[in-house]
Amino acid sequence: MADDDATEEVTEKKSRKVPLIMGGIGLLVAVAGFSSGYVLGMTSALVAALHASDEQSAADENGAQKGTATSEAAVGKAVFLTLRPDFTANFNDGENMRFMQVGLDVMARDEAVLKQIEELMPKVRYEILKILGGQDAAVYSPEGKDALLAQIRSKLQKLVVTEAGTVEDVFYTSFLIQ
Repeated sequence: MADDDATEEVTEKKSRKVPLIMGGIGLLVAVAGFSSGYVLGMTSALVAALHASDEQSAADENGAQKGTATSEAAVGKAVFLTLRPDFTANFNDGENMRFMQVGLDVMARDEAVLKQIEELMPKVRYEILKILGGQDAAVYSPEGKDALLAQIRSKLQKLVVTEAGTVEDVFYTSFLIQ
């Protein structure tokens, strides 16, 4: 009979713990739901605010450019070329040899510029690899990454010149350092 009482007592304790555990799980799910809802709501608000500021900037620029012949319609629509495969280079950051893998897209306002890049691809890749291999620890910072893009853009603008123009900009599509 003492064994039966002990078994009943253990069963009662277990049955009291189940609602507490279920309540704890429910509370965790609710907190996670509210947190993700808050983050997603904030993200949506941020995206909406950025979109509104971009529209305002575009409206301001369009208002400033109405009387000029340099509007985007006169210059041409942006066209892009993805440089494949990604560029892989080693560089010394001052302490160690590092490995860098970079994906790039090139922007121009005329297809002829992109066609010339494709025709000069071995030279283009060689020049970009030389630039990547000459980097140092500064490339870790956002300013260093921007300076690297500026070097690449400048080199491409010297290499690729057509009657229609040259390279307008260069963008990272991937950036990895190990």
